[in-house]
Amino acid sequence: MAILLTPHPRLLGDGVTNSSAADRAAAAYAVHRTAWVQAPTNSVGAWRFARAAFDWSQFATNRSSRAAIAEQGIMACRQALSMATSAPVHYYLALNLGRLAETRGLSALDLIHQMEQELLLSKSLDETFDHAGADRTLGLLYRDAPGWPLSLGNWEKARRHLEASVHIDGEFPENRLALAELYARTHQKSLLTNELHALDRLWDPARERLSGIEWSEAWKDWEERRRKLGPVSQSGPHPP
Repeated sequence: MAILLTPHPRLLGDGVTNSSAADRAAAAYAVHRTAWVQAPTNSVGAWRFARAAFDWSQFATNRSSRAAIAEQGIMACRQALSMATSAPVHYYLALNLGRLAETRGLSALDLIHQMEQELLLSKSLDETFDHAGADRTLGLLYRDAPGWPLSLGNWEKARRHLEASVHIDGEFPENRLALAELYARTHQKSLLTNELHALDRLWDPARERLSGIEWSEAWKDWEERRRKLGPVSQSGPHPP
């Protein structure tokens, strides 16, 4: 079962400055794994390692390697949660569960339901974390997963969570892009046009604010997705 997860918005800063995104991901994974091994009871270290595992796993060349990296992040988060609850730990546990689900077939359904529950827990503890990351990821999950009875895909739930992410942090490009893509898919032209106007207004200030090598991969993704949505016009852009 394929669940479409976008790259993590902030791809690997923390002082890692290798030339390619894959190199930065590998280096960050090594740095944060070492820190976590040295202090396995530190929840901050656990979620930072889990974030690095999620980021690096997207560059794995085969399913078994991708699964093995994601399972490391899952293990770190579950160990941390056995001692204390934490919005970031629940959040990165969910992302790594989603990454693991990408490597599975029909057996991914249980992982997807676990992912949903971890995101809801993260949202209940801190809905603002990672620019409304829990709502954004729930929205993407409900938007892109197959619908009932195969999985939990639901466009109404997707809209509710993506609109919540925009309400919490409407200046973050990923939130508005994901919502605009949903409006395009559901042929809600007036809402889509409004969202594209909002995106175009925030684009340049966001580029100045979210700058540097740690945001370079995110901007590549965002620019391509914005291009696919097309220009704002009276008739509205065509759905991607």
